[in-house]
Amino acid sequence: MSSESPTPSAGSLQPTIDRRRVAWSLGAIFLLALVLRLWGITFGLPYLYQVSENMYVVSAQAADTDGQLDSLFGFYQAVLWVEFQLVELLRPLFDSLPLSAAMEATLADHGAAFHLLGRLTSAFVGAATVFPMFALGRRLWNARVGLLAALLLAVVFMHVRSSHYAKPEIVACFFMVTAAWLGTRLVARHWPSYLLAGLAGGLAVSSKQLAWPIMIALFMLHWRAVAEAAGAAGVVGWLRSLGRAVIDPRWWACGLASIAVFLAFSPQAITEFESYYAFWLWVGTIGEGGGMERFDLHEGRAAWQVYLRAFGWGVGGVLSAIGVLGLLDLLRRRRPVAMVLLLIFPVLLFAFLLRPQHAAHERYILLSIPFLLLAASAVVVQLSARLPGPAARWALLGVATLLMMAEPTLYSVQHNMLLAREDTRTQAKRWIEENIPQNSAIALEAFFYSPQLLSKQWNAPLSDRFYRVTNSGPYGLSEASKTSGTQRNRVQVMGYIMQGFDYVVTDGHTAQIPRLDDYEQETVDYFYADLEKRGTLVKEFSPLKEGREAPPYYFTKVYGPAIDLWDYERNGPIIRIYELPKIR
Repeated sequence: MSSESPTPSAGSLQPTIDRRRVAWSLGAIFLLALVLRLWGITFGLPYLYQVSENMYVVSAQAADTDGQLDSLFGFYQAVLWVEFQLVELLRPLFDSLPLSAAMEATLADHGAAFHLLGRLTSAFVGAATVFPMFALGRRLWNARVGLLAALLLAVVFMHVRSSHYAKPEIVACFFMVTAAWLGTRLVARHWPSYLLAGLAGGLAVSSKQLAWPIMIALFMLHWRAVAEAAGAAGVVGWLRSLGRAVIDPRWWACGLASIAVFLAFSPQAITEFESYYAFWLWVGTIGEGGGMERFDLHEGRAAWQVYLRAFGWGVGGVLSAIGVLGLLDLLRRRRPVAMVLLLIFPVLLFAFLLRPQHAAHERYILLSIPFLLLAASAVVVQLSARLPGPAARWALLGVATLLMMAEPTLYSVQHNMLLAREDTRTQAKRWIEENIPQNSAIALEAFFYSPQLLSKQWNAPLSDRFYRVTNSGPYGLSEASKTSGTQRNRVQVMGYIMQGFDYVVTDGHTAQIPRLDDYEQETVDYFYADLEKRGTLVKEFSPLKEGREAPPYYFTKVYGPAIDLWDYERNGPIIRIYELPKIR
């Protein structure tokens, strides 16, 4: 590694921008980011439609009732718990406001209120990530790179989409970028920088364990700082400095700070080590069969194909390509600090994600996106700086910026428009209450993908009628079991008829997910074909635009709009309501 200054020389890039203009520009970028993240954020509420939000919200609710933090969700659930206490203090104020019926029901329901808080946390923290993003870009290059990187983060679709959910990825991303920025300050060898970097890194990992490579990147930056201070030269010199870096008390302060903050929010990592380790071992090997449990989540696609496709729709083809060019240019220029942060983290992350035992999920690329955006911003700014004359420089910078922003911005806007419209599950719930007699027996599929009806099991808000409802497990109506990992209690359509069910409601997600077991897939296909024969389709609610055929199935759509956005009119699965014949 060679020496480099944390800030560019005066002639290497554009001249320094006026601080006031920078502040106004950054403020405008933050507002843009916030608007894109708040638009449509109340989707579905007071009903709970985002399936993976629930595990985090339930853990925060548990912390509220029994004061115990879940070892798996760390800092994020603690934030939700604090916010809920604040909402309780402000409840008299909320009661005096002219709120919509849906918002009143959301705030009155404990679970729905936690969902809203979690989403607002993600939205505001996601928008605030533009500040450390700017600081990191300015530190590695200059203010212009920082502003462009912050602007790209404000509109990039994967980040905007995730900022609508009560999940910890966005919080982890904020602390990860903050830790990376603090890591660039380790070159000064000051104790406060090490402590703050360790705290930020610990909070990132506590929020989402996939952020662990940031600690390796911080150590690499620390090693470089030690080597530079010792004047290390050659392989032998750097190896000697490695020993010094390991025993350096500054690094121990950084490491212990990260461990302390992690254990503060996940004490069970020590007190319940066996169960904690067993869970993460299960998570790390869940993809061994080619999917998750009995689902073939990505229809046989290799993990690298899943992630490559995710960059296509989650970041944009042009922006991703320019980002890759920026990473290659970084290798050519050999800028050590930038190389460590922009290459070490993604390389380690994907080395872990591409393990055959690991289940592939598109959202896992989120933590690598800030580094790709920084690389794209740097290469564009540096290329524009080489052109003669300010007009040519601004023209190239402006055109490149528009090209990089166009696709992710359009995706983000279309996504938000879909979320802001009434969900198919809400439409179906209203139709059922208007057309199906009270106390009818209705068989539903998975809870989060189905209309949520008032029943003995569920206290659905804003409900007019009571029904005898049963929800199937994650594997659908053809299996009554609500457990995962086993095949049992197979049910046929005639079984529902014999049990006296009046209606069956399918959700369109559960039936579409392919099964890893061929025999089970045949059973599932037979069940839904038999349902078409024995049942009478009385109503269908489709999120697709009129005349559009259903696009190819992708598992990531079960969380919310993602791919093929322009084929859809609204969010939600295809809901079909079948009336079953009576036994004579």
